[in-house]
Amino acid sequence: PMPTYTRDRCPVCGSIERRVLGSLDRSDAVLPPPADSAIVSCRECALVYVDPMPHWQPDEFERLYGSDYFPDVNPDWQRRRSIDIPRYRLGVIERLIRTPRRAALEVGSGVSAFMARLLAERGWQVDAQEPSATFVQRLRAAEPRIRVLH
Repeated sequence: PMPTYTRDRCPVCGSIERRVLGSLDRSDAVLPPPADSAIVSCRECALVYVDPMPHWQPDEFERLYGSDYFPDVNPDWQRRRSIDIPRYRLGVIERLIRTPRRAALEVGSGVSAFMARLLAERGWQVDAQEPSATFVQRLRAAEPRIRVLH
């Protein structure tokens, strides 16, 4: 399945006013985003998000996160996924943010919430949003430092 990409209003406040902060590294993406994708900041509420946003149909979402979503993975990929990628992303975030406040919302955190966990370890206030009720329950039980939203 492939997502459709749309240039939406800010997902928090609905504003269309934004500024471009940077481009995406598409080199290792399994499903690369459009070439003109950018990291943007809403001029009204300061939310940082990717534009255009990917959208999945409900049946595609179920196929993506079906019973084989947690296959056995080799240790190198597990380390990269759980440690290296979140650290890289944190470096990007720290270069872009312009405020001493350290609060984040991770949308679609999954049961592992690698990025949210790293931020919580570093003292950030972290909310994680997850559409799967099963993942929400598991994450709430495993990680009390993160406020998990369903």
